[in-house]
Amino acid sequence: RTQRLKDARSEAQKDIEALKAQKNKEFADYEKQYGGNTDEAVTTANAETEEQLKEVTTLYNKNKQQVIEKLLAGIVNVQPEIHPNAKIQAKSAA
Repeated sequence: RTQRLKDARSEAQKDIEALKAQKNKEFADYEKQYGGNTDEAVTTANAETEEQLKEVTTLYNKNKQQVIEKLLAGIVNVQPEIHPNAKIQAKSAA
């Protein structure tokens, strides 16, 4: 009886190893088919990044002067106003 259990255990171990080898092979095949080339992906990503950087630089150069003018207009043309909370306190004190 113990011999049959040992035989069954070794047979199951062989089946497990065979299944594991088969699944590893299937995974390797799948990876080759759908994984793509990493060098190609890196090249594509670098090209897209360069294109986006050029676009950002172009927009920066185009809008730089307008932004500076708006900032200076906001800094130079200050119109002092009383804060709404200060108005409420002044009314309640009177």
